[in-house]
Amino acid sequence: MKSTLNLRLGALALVAVSLAGCGTSDELPTTPNYSDAADLAGLQAYTAIGNSLTAGYQSGAWGNPEHVAASYPNLIARQLGIADFKQVSMVGTGLGFSGGAPVGNMVVNIGATGPVLSYTTVDMANVAALQAGAAADFDFTAPRNFGIPGITLMHAAGAPLDAYYANGLGNPYANFYRNASSGSKTQVQLAAESGASFITCWLGNNDVLGFVTSGGTGSLTPSATFQATLSGTLGALGTAPYLAVMNIPSVTDIPFVTYFNPVLNAKLTALGYPHAVYAMDNELGHAVPIFTDAGTNNYILLPAATAMTLDPTLGSSPANPLPDALVLDAAELAVAQAAVEDFNQQLADGVAALNAADRAHDVLLVDMNSFFTHIVAHGYSAYGETFTTQFVSGGIFSLDGVHPTSLGYAIVANQILANLNEHWGLNVEPVDLAEFIGVNNGLGSIDQPLQWPDFGSVVELFQH
Repeated sequence: MKSTLNLRLGALALVAVSLAGCGTSDELPTTPNYSDAADLAGLQAYTAIGNSLTAGYQSGAWGNPEHVAASYPNLIARQLGIADFKQVSMVGTGLGFSGGAPVGNMVVNIGATGPVLSYTTVDMANVAALQAGAAADFDFTAPRNFGIPGITLMHAAGAPLDAYYANGLGNPYANFYRNASSGSKTQVQLAAESGASFITCWLGNNDVLGFVTSGGTGSLTPSATFQATLSGTLGALGTAPYLAVMNIPSVTDIPFVTYFNPVLNAKLTALGYPHAVYAMDNELGHAVPIFTDAGTNNYILLPAATAMTLDPTLGSSPANPLPDALVLDAAELAVAQAAVEDFNQQLADGVAALNAADRAHDVLLVDMNSFFTHIVAHGYSAYGETFTTQFVSGGIFSLDGVHPTSLGYAIVANQILANLNEHWGLNVEPVDLAEFIGVNNGLGSIDQPLQWPDFGSVVELFQH
């Protein structure tokens, strides 16, 4: 590497335009279409349990009413004709955290110099009032969305909400489910005791994702711990007559991981430099060159875009390396991929064990891993358009590079509904994606620099 390397990433050409209407209205399809209403009688008491993907987290924050309306559990509930599905809905900005401070959703606005990616502001007095109201008034019976952003399977099954909110774990989102009766219970207990006859469970992503988004410096749930908590979770949720379990997509295929390398390489090529930057290796105790060509399996994570914009010489020499937390190298990538394979095999074995008993309805294992792998490779086609996982412009992932857009969540809902129809003999109408196309895909190309927020809320989300 040349020590004079100057990465002026503020001049990078990135895809973006306005994010006008960055959610979806509440006017979603509410009338199911099925062969016999009696077929759905057992599905009306529906509970969803999971993490940020279940909660409807989008563009760096949770609780934006438009985004929450497009959570996949809410869309499933609407297609099943459930009129009173309960979810946490806060303020129009949503609630995220960056550097420990509350922030709202990420948005793209057009400024004097082009697109500017930033956060909206949050009225914390309003949020505090909503939290107090949640503690006093929330009804924890089905149908309900129990998704808590940031939660791992380990904490969902093993940490009572009072402990999960405090005592060093500090997940602020758990507060919305804490009251006098619920605080001593875990998320899994609340879902299992909700009276649900139909449960969807999508847990396990965060048991790997915190490791990935922190460049391998964060925690990874040990395999034995995952096994022990999974056994208890499936045992508790499996008492419901209908249970659908989603497995873990490849957490290394998200734009948060994959987007920045090509952008960085293009800039390095323009400057006449090799495709490499210096990064700190905490284990070695010194900086090392990280090569970023395709096939190296080394990835410079999305937050590095902010860091390198603030300091254009960052990564240019061993004296000023990228922090270890901004790089997911090939060895760390392999660890994450192995964990996903291990956890998914445990999920498959756990579902098989439940189905070995005499059940009226088999527990479904919805293979989200293969589904998203196919989308990464081929895109997703609807209404004459092909949507991809490309950051900002692809239409499926939101501005934080980790969570889907409303369109992405509708695609997830349809994949789950397709499995319900196929395996349980139903004929539930899929969500009409036309409701979301144009709302979430109004993000085209523009040859102007995009300014970067620090993406801190995305990383912090998985550290609780």
